[in-house]
Amino acid sequence: MLIRRLVPLILILALTVLTPRAIAETPSVSLANTETFTLKSEIVEDEYFIKIAYPRDYHEATKRYPVLYVTDAETNFGALQYVAQRLAKDRLIPELILVGIAYDTDYDTFYDLRARDLRPSIPDDPDFDLGGRPDEGKGEQFADFIRSELIPHIDQNYRTVAGDRAYYGHSYGGLFGVWSLMYETDLFNRYVILSPSLWWGELWWGRPRVSHG
Repeated sequence: MLIRRLVPLILILALTVLTPRAIAETPSVSLANTETFTLKSEIVEDEYFIKIAYPRDYHEATKRYPVLYVTDAETNFGALQYVAQRLAKDRLIPELILVGIAYDTDYDTFYDLRARDLRPSIPDDPDFDLGGRPDEGKGEQFADFIRSELIPHIDQNYRTVAGDRAYYGHSYGGLFGVWSLMYETDLFNRYVILSPSLWWGELWWGRPRVSHG
């Protein structure tokens, strides 16, 4: 009986504490050993919000590190930073620099932008069918942004191992990873791909494509 009487009181207290004003006044929290910056792309004609995570002793050391590039960094960057640090601590992977590619926008816009960037364009083929949907991606431009704008910026401003680049992506990010592995072979030399959306444009796979590798 006591518990039943306390439940409404607890709910009232919770609603009182979590007022919009209280939420707005809550101090922000930042992840240790991270920084962020914006990078304007002339290729994509858009601006990206880049998240960087580096090893704990990065500023005290002089060594160089491989880089893991991460898409959908809005949702998975913090978790990946922890996983990378834990695996490095257990000496299962080398210490590395994480580069998260994000948009710093609302979720509706985020989903539109990731669909634009992480899906390859539709081949010019009348037999290619996306089920009547008119949409297509611009993965080629996104790959060029990574190659010509993001990677040079990271290599110039951080102690990276030249050419030692890995990629992480899931869903549409996994689709972009598989597509890059097949057709943009100079971008990365290691891949972590989870649940790629290979159902998107399934007739696309295996068709001739220009490769930069």
